[in-house]
Amino acid sequence: MIAHFDGQESLWPRNISTAVIEGRQRPVGYRDVAISYYIGSFNKDSKLACYPNYDKLIENGDLLPSYKPKPNHIFIGLDLSTFAGDRKRLDTALRTTLRNIKKHLEGAKPTVLWTGGGYHIHQPLDLDDMQHTFEDIPEFARFENPSIKFLRYAERKLTNGKSDPQHSISFKSCLTRVPSSVNIKHEDEEDSKVRIIQRWNGIRAKPTQEFLITDFYVWLMQDVIDEKLKELCMQKMQFSPSSINTALTTPITIAWIEKLIQTPI
Repeated sequence: MIAHFDGQESLWPRNISTAVIEGRQRPVGYRDVAISYYIGSFNKDSKLACYPNYDKLIENGDLLPSYKPKPNHIFIGLDLSTFAGDRKRLDTALRTTLRNIKKHLEGAKPTVLWTGGGYHIHQPLDLDDMQHTFEDIPEFARFENPSIKFLRYAERKLTNGKSDPQHSISFKSCLTRVPSSVNIKHEDEEDSKVRIIQRWNGIRAKPTQEFLITDFYVWLMQDVIDEKLKELCMQKMQFSPSSINTALTTPITIAWIEKLIQTPI
């Protein structure tokens, strides 16, 4: 998995997580330290961050405090529970996702992992032609954390909305399961070990302009509209039928007008 991250700012420090530390993330500075944690947990729930620990890099002086990372690694989760345990529907969603990846990401052939309860898909991106991060592009700067939202957009877009709804990734929460580790949620099942279904071809794929800019911008605008509609719905739900009826039947009085009416000429 480390080979997927060669195009990033640094390979280490990077967060890991295991069953022994109860899923909490812990920064490690070297590959061998990460492996020792995995061995110490008997390879149960062994996970590795897809992005370096930027806070540590800034703390060590390797990056400026104002540094903004680019979303150059796409991580997609397809969970069996989303399809009510139906493996055929899950596999259909995987094939659709791989077709979409091939369509929108030039040169892509991602890593596909069986996780014990679904699939994880990993595709490094070539964003070298992108001179600025989304936060520095005026059209995108108006949105909150557009680079993080790009990760979520890519997952939803490439799966046709079939990705794990609980999978709200960010640079800090983007952790992959390590091949040959065990998913303890499915430990009692026969196929609980994480294994490689398809290997990455080593090419950092180039997103099409339509996918990277146009469709992403439309998705962000739709997200803003959806949030506004949600707020309006919540406001309407605060009024019960009885309170609305009372408001409609109660006469509106304005003190100074009432006084004026009662004062003889």
